[in-house]
Amino acid sequence: MFNGNETRRFLWEIGRGYRYERIPEKAIDIWYPVWIEAVSENRNMKRYDFSACFQRSDELGPYINPRNWIVDFEEVFFNSKAKRADERFHFCTTMIERFSGRPNPVKAVQYQRNLAELFYCTGDSRKGEALYQKIIQKERTNAWNWLDYASHYCAGPFRDFGKALSICAQGLDAIDIMEEKPACFFERETLYKKIEEIYTLLGRKKEASEWREKYMEERQAEVVFCLKMEEEKNIRSFLIKTTRTEPRRQKSPALLAAGSGI
Repeated sequence: MFNGNETRRFLWEIGRGYRYERIPEKAIDIWYPVWIEAVSENRNMKRYDFSACFQRSDELGPYINPRNWIVDFEEVFFNSKAKRADERFHFCTTMIERFSGRPNPVKAVQYQRNLAELFYCTGDSRKGEALYQKIIQKERTNAWNWLDYASHYCAGPFRDFGKALSICAQGLDAIDIMEEKPACFFERETLYKKIEEIYTLLGRKKEASEWREKYMEERQAEVVFCLKMEEEKNIRSFLIKTTRTEPRRQKSPALLAAGSGI
């Protein structure tokens, strides 16, 4: 574990990198060496919790800490596109391999999507496609997996609107088998909006309008569903409360007398 001085020094470097969060290459220049040191220290400690190597410190406030930072670092790499491809590849593969299970704040699938996006950025659609297939096999009902997958065929050198629409349709089929709950509506709404966007890009206004209508209908259905759930919850709560507080009813003297003569 890093000692107090080392932890403070690394946290100050993390804080300094936040000044350049919107300039990915500059932030990576500052943060990547800190990340390398942390990975090495965790390996020495045989720990799989990324923040384990740092001592607790509130010197820079509650928001500059390793758990929050690693989430932001993943996003910075995503925004860097292919400009720091080697470092991005090393970061994603290392985090997937060692630091994506509990109690780490970022799931493996998020690093996998980041890595797949890197493959597309570097022109290797075959690897990107293969990785997305693994991702959706593991998490078929996560709309963001389908959305990101389809987005790679909406612009750039791999643009193929037919393929993008096919991916969204597969995503909707996967989501439709879920047990109905509030999350289902959000997942469908996300893909409805993407399909509308694709038809808009194609200049097909009629289809875009139809999917916009589907989106609005889904939003209304979500409101009705949530209100019904809340109503049922309130009814259950009321019944439980009245059952617990209702006084035990006493039999009348006449009934008691009648019972004693049986």
